[in-house]
Amino acid sequence: MFKILLLIFFCFNTIFASGGCKIESDIIVSILGVEGHPKRRLGYEYLICFNNENDARAIKKILPELFLDSRTIDCKNASVCQALTEKLLNIGITNVDLGSFQLNLKWHRYPVDTYFDFSKSYKIACRYLEDMIAKYGYNWYAIASYNSQTPEHNYKYQKILREKYSKYSQIK
Repeated sequence: MFKILLLIFFCFNTIFASGGCKIESDIIVSILGVEGHPKRRLGYEYLICFNNENDARAIKKILPELFLDSRTIDCKNASVCQALTEKLLNIGITNVDLGSFQLNLKWHRYPVDTYFDFSKSYKIACRYLEDMIAKYGYNWYAIASYNSQTPEHNYKYQKILREKYSKYSQIK
């Protein structure tokens, strides 16, 4: 298991170094660890996660075979994810988190293919983190603002993120 994590970390470090992101790779990998699904590899791109229980239940009635749990879909590939996201938009469901970095469709509007392409979503996540750090300074509040700037939610995310960071920063 340790060798697999080390290999994943090395691959992500290579991608991050070439991406021009000013955020340290341990932070990015930690966010991927928090945002990812425990049944999928770190950085898995084909996830749609509902933030509204009623939306999830309604879609689960139609597509139960795609659900990994009560709120997360594994849409298996980019084209299925894009088509499903377009359908969700057409019926007014926008409070969903998409792709490896679980970018929220309601707050981060980009072309649908962007969310399910690792390098494109990485660049968006990086820019957003850089904006939060420019606004709040390089601290855990700014980094956890990736998830929420509401203090209560931010502090919960900080705790989870610090645990992941501690785990991933020890792998090197």
